[in-house]
Amino acid sequence: MEQKSPLVSVVIPYYNAQQYIFSTLESVLSQTYQTIEIILVDDGSTDHGVAKVKQKFKDKIQHIHQNNQGVSVARNTGIAHAKGMYVAFLDADDVWREDNIEKKVALLEAKKHIDFAFSNMRIINERGAFLREAPVGTDQNMHRHVLLWDRSVVGGPGSNLVVKASDLNRHSILFDPQFSTAADQDFVLQLTRQLNGGLVDDFLIDYRDVSQSMSKNIRVMQKDHIGVFKKHLKTIEHSYSKTFIKQCFSNLYLILAGSWWKDGRSKPKGVYFLLKSLLSYPPQIFSMVQKFFRKLFLF
Repeated sequence: MEQKSPLVSVVIPYYNAQQYIFSTLESVLSQTYQTIEIILVDDGSTDHGVAKVKQKFKDKIQHIHQNNQGVSVARNTGIAHAKGMYVAFLDADDVWREDNIEKKVALLEAKKHIDFAFSNMRIINERGAFLREAPVGTDQNMHRHVLLWDRSVVGGPGSNLVVKASDLNRHSILFDPQFSTAADQDFVLQLTRQLNGGLVDDFLIDYRDVSQSMSKNIRVMQKDHIGVFKKHLKTIEHSYSKTFIKQCFSNLYLILAGSWWKDGRSKPKGVYFLLKSLLSYPPQIFSMVQKFFRKLFLF
């Protein structure tokens, strides 16, 4: 008797993304792995996109409406309604390659000690044209690397992760509504602290670089990411040294310095976070000098 494939619940939070949602849904419906349910959570949209989706896709999509409460609550609503053994997340403006679910479920089924799967990703522009490949992820020392911000771990978690539903329930892992731009990072920190991740070493998702996305708001990014670090400080202070924690904050401040200097067009704030980075962890200066000379002689 042929074994039945496990159901995968695909959770898509939606807010005024009708420009992209049709290509997003088509990428799910064209998956080689077909044992899926699609849960589209409308977070109080005003663009009439959901009505068009319901008209085109009809009963292929499970639609849930809620008042506008943010992307984290929308994803949690999707998790609460999921019936699958696995929960996959996908943002309303990103796209999956057709074998995305198949390869991630294959890993989870083959290696039972793995609790969540993810892959590498490509970056596309608003029109869907390829821009570049994102840095490859890793499934080694994941929690440490996420805290350090020293390399890519899980690229685009909001569209990349396939997680065992039972583990989300058992460990009470949800998206924290107090965060927006850093909600993915907070979620990944919860996962990597308590569960085992597995990397599918292939480029299976296209992450859309949208000019008006939440990640472009440096002020919110600053508040969110510092908030995430302070939240998780309570859980890491007994597992890592004080020096390591200072290095984590220093790396975060350095990223904020670059963001304010370049994207936020605020050089004083850039200088402020640069100094804050050096004061938090003075050896950071050696890393900065090394990076400067590497760029100077290689480019």
